Amino acid sequence: MSVEIEDRDRVNKIPNPYVIENWALLIVAAAAFAAGLMILLDGRAQWLAAGAGASLAPILIGVALWGTAFRLAASALSQLRFILPVDYPKSLCPVVADNVSGSSNAAENLKDQIRKNALLFVPPQDAVSNLLYTLIKGITRAPIQLQYFARRNFANLCAVALALASYVFSLFLMGTTPFENWLGVAYGVVMVFWLLRTINANATAEVSMRPLIILTVFAIFFPVAFLLVGQSLPTLGDVAVNWHVGFMLVALLAVYGLFLAALKSQLGSGVNTPPAMKQAVLSVNFNPSELIGELERVVARSNPTRLPNRRYIRIPFQLDASREAGEFRAEFLEETQPVSAGRRETAQEMLGSPRRLWLVVLTVLMTLAGLACVFLVYRFAGMSWEETGTLETGAWAIVAYTIALAARRAAHVLWGRFDFQSRLVWMELTGVYNTASAAVGNQFTGNYSTQKRVVNVENLTLTLWVTDLETVTFGKDGDRSIYGMSGPQEAADATIGALVRFSEGQSMIVAPGTAADLERMSALSAFNQGAGNTGRPTLPGTEKRTDSES
Repeated sequence: MSVEIEDRDRVNKIPNPYVIENWALLIVAAAAFAAGLMILLDGRAQWLAAGAGASLAPILIGVALWGTAFRLAASALSQLRFILPVDYPKSLCPVVADNVSGSSNAAENLKDQIRKNALLFVPPQDAVSNLLYTLIKGITRAPIQLQYFARRNFANLCAVALALASYVFSLFLMGTTPFENWLGVAYGVVMVFWLLRTINANATAEVSMRPLIILTVFAIFFPVAFLLVGQSLPTLGDVAVNWHVGFMLVALLAVYGLFLAALKSQLGSGVNTPPAMKQAVLSVNFNPSELIGELERVVARSNPTRLPNRRYIRIPFQLDASREAGEFRAEFLEETQPVSAGRRETAQEMLGSPRRLWLVVLTVLMTLAGLACVFLVYRFAGMSWEETGTLETGAWAIVAYTIALAARRAAHVLWGRFDFQSRLVWMELTGVYNTASAAVGNQFTGNYSTQKRVVNVENLTLTLWVTDLETVTFGKDGDRSIYGMSGPQEAADATIGALVRFSEGQSMIVAPGTAADLERMSALSAFNQGAGNTGRPTLPGTEKRTDSES
C-alpha cells in the first residue's frame, strides 16, 4: 500500500531532481506534436487531392511524431510528483519483522562494512576499467551505482573513439573513390546498431568486454576488407553520408565526455570517519534480551520521523532449559527511517549549481538534438523521393535521433539522484550465564514470600556501534548504497548510558506494586495479626471482646 507523505512533514519532503529534465522533455514533446500536426494536415490535403497512396508516408510519419510526443510528455508528467510508499527508500538489507528473530547475508555484510569503516567499490578487472580508475581518482569512493555508470559510459567513449579513428583511417586509405559512400553507410549502420544496444542495456549491469572486442576487430579489419570488395559494389550516386557518420561519432564523443564530467562533479566527498564504538561490562540478574527491548525504545525516541525503524538483525538471548549455565550471544541491528538530505531547489538554482553544470549542458545538448531531429523529420516528410537531398535529410534525422537518445539516457540516470541520511545502531551482547531460583522472605514463619527463577551474568560484555549514514539512490525505485559514514560520539555515549541505567534499575525480587496488591496485603496483615492473638485466624472487625472491655 502506498501513501502520500504530507507536505508539512519536513522530514519526508523529497525534492524533485527532474525539474530541468522535465522542461527539456516537454519542449521536445511540444515541438514533435506541432510538427506531427502540420504533417498530418498536409497528408490530409494530399489525400483529398491525389488519393490515399500519395499521402500514406506523411501520415505515418505524423503519427510516429505524435507517438514520440505523447511518450516524452508521459515521461515528464510521470516525474512531476512522486507518491511515496511508506517503506521508501529501499532498505539496505532485508527487514526482520516484529517478534521474529533472524538475520541475512546482506546484514552480515553491512556489519562487516561498518566494523571496517569501508565503502564498497567495483574492482577494475579489465584494461578499460583500469584506465578509468586511473583518470578519475575519486571514483573508488563514489556510490556503487555511479561506478557502474562510469564504467559503462567510459567503455562507450572508448568504443566511439576507436570507431572514429578507424573511420578516419579508412577514408585516408580509400581516398576519393566512387564507392567511398558505402564506407559511411557501413560504419553508420554498425555504430547505430551498437549504440542502440548499449543505450538500452541495464545501466548498473557489469560491463562486458565482448562488444568492445568485436568492435575493435571490426575497426581494424573492415577497412582492409572493404578495399578488396568495395570496387564490386554499385555506386550510390549523389548520396553522401560520410559527413553524417563523422559528425555523429564526434557528437557521441561529446555526449560521453560530458557525462563523465557531470559524473565527476557528483562524486563529492562524503564524510568517512570510524563509527562511534562504546563498550561496557555489566553484572545483571535478568534476561539480557531485555537490553534489546530497551535499545529499541531508545532508538525509537531518537527517530525524528513518525515511521518505525528498520530492523535488520534481531537475535535475542536463548535460554536452554536443560542447562543451568552456558555461553550466549545476542545481537541487534537497526536503522532509523532515512530522511532526505537534499533541499528543494528552483530551476534557477539548479542551473547555477556547479555540481550540475555539466549535467545541464548535457541536457541542453539532448534538447537541441531532439529539436533538430523533429525539424529534419518534418522536412523529410515534405520531400519526394525524387527530390535531391531526401536521403541525406533522412540520414541527418537518424543522426540527430541517435545523439538525442544517447544524451537523454546518459543524463537521466544522473538527474535521478536522491540523497538520504539515517542512523545505524548495532549492539552485541556476549557472556556466560547461570540460572538459579531466588527466594525472598521467611519461608517458615513469614506470611508472604516470593520465589523467582533468575538469569545471572557476572561479566556481560555490551558492545555498541553507532554511525550516521549518507546514502543515495538513483531513480525512485533504485537500490540504496552507502557513500559516507560518521561516528556520532555523543549519541553513542547517551545510548550506552541509558542502557547501563536501565540494567542498574532492574530488580530480581517479585513484589506487589499495584494499589490493589497493597490493599490486599493490608487485609492479609490484619488477618495474620488476629491469628497470632487467639491462636486461630480471626477476620478483621470480628475479634472476641473480654468482660473488662465490656
